[in-house]
Amino acid sequence: MLSAWITLTVLHWAVLLSPGVNFILVSQLAASGGARAAKWAAVGISLTTLMWACMAAMGAHAVFAAHPKLHLAVRCLGAGYLLYLAWKMWPRAMPMLLQRPILGATTASGRDQPNPASAFAALRLGFITNVLNPKSALFFASVFMAALPANSSKAVVIAAVALVWFYSLAWHLGLALVFAKPAVQTAYRSSERVVARLAAAALAAIGLKQVAGIIFK
Repeated sequence: MLSAWITLTVLHWAVLLSPGVNFILVSQLAASGGARAAKWAAVGISLTTLMWACMAAMGAHAVFAAHPKLHLAVRCLGAGYLLYLAWKMWPRAMPMLLQRPILGATTASGRDQPNPASAFAALRLGFITNVLNPKSALFFASVFMAALPANSSKAVVIAAVALVWFYSLAWHLGLALVFAKPAVQTAYRSSERVVARLAAAALAAIGLKQVAGIIFK
């Protein structure tokens, strides 16, 4: 079983170390001064990882294979949400996504209300961002099938699920801590608008790639 866990570890860290949507989300939140929000977003991302890992252990791959329309719906939702994040991030800093105006609250005059993000709002953003990424579900389904023998005991499967959850939480909390450092925040503030737009462009590119994959499959 040790070899299975080593395989699982190598595959998971290969994905974690590749910058993607979750990396952009946590780093942008932390670098723009939202260290607390970034940490809670990391928790939200890790909760989705736990959910996908549990589903993979129970055979999510078989569910998607048996119901291709469900898979297509998840892919469409994921692509749409990434484009939504990119659109919201483009004209303003990332923490604005967590503030009440974007969630529907405004002042009596109709102007944005500068309320700080709650822990729940940040956790929800991290969770939704990751849960609408169909690649996460397919990744864990494939990895669990490849790394764990078919006759694995429940204890081994539970340990594998706990392992990938811990890796996800540790990595994204680490990102939040690194990008929340004063030196990083100072560098970010000097080019905040450019960095925010580059991040938005990266999210849009990922979203459009998913759209292209759906259309030209």
